[in-house]
Amino acid sequence: MLRSNSVSREHLDTLRLLRRYNSGMPGLRGQTILAKVLNVNAKRVLVDTGFTGLSEVPRDDVTIAHVYTDDGQLPARMSTADIRPGDLLRLRVDCVYTPYGDMQLTAVKGDREQQRRVVWGELQRRMEQQTLVSGRVLNECPGGFAVGVAGFVAILPAALAATSTSRLVGVRQDFRIIAMDNVRQRITLQDPKLQRMKR
Repeated sequence: MLRSNSVSREHLDTLRLLRRYNSGMPGLRGQTILAKVLNVNAKRVLVDTGFTGLSEVPRDDVTIAHVYTDDGQLPARMSTADIRPGDLLRLRVDCVYTPYGDMQLTAVKGDREQQRRVVWGELQRRMEQQTLVSGRVLNECPGGFAVGVAGFVAILPAALAATSTSRLVGVRQDFRIIAMDNVRQRITLQDPKLQRMKR
């Protein structure tokens, strides 16, 4: 008698679990969820979704633009790639169950303004570290040249540009950021070739 009660209780619990997973889980496909970062290495970010087992997201797909914060501000980090255990990531559920028993997840891109803030912050970091950035000369403009850098149009003053650089319109080249105006979002560049020529 006790055994049959025990079996029926287990059976009911199993049915409840199946009902919950069968009704709720498929509805997650295409939805955005928050997942907690457990571990980060060069190839993957291991996250806990709170629904099924642990899942992985390719490391190259995740930036601080995917980190969820209560105030909606980007976390203060040294690099846009600085993801840490404990961060909450906004991820989209592509597949609820994979053959490996986890979820297939994709990092959700933030809105356009947030993406621009992330890129602007990375460019500021490069300026502070005096690291070169890639860009393309777009056209001549008053006082110099317009250069496309990471989605922003920067200014390369004629006095800071080598002739060979200004002739290579549309070709990816390296530049050094010497000034950034946060209010007007204006970037001023210098041609590193010019410095080498002066030595």
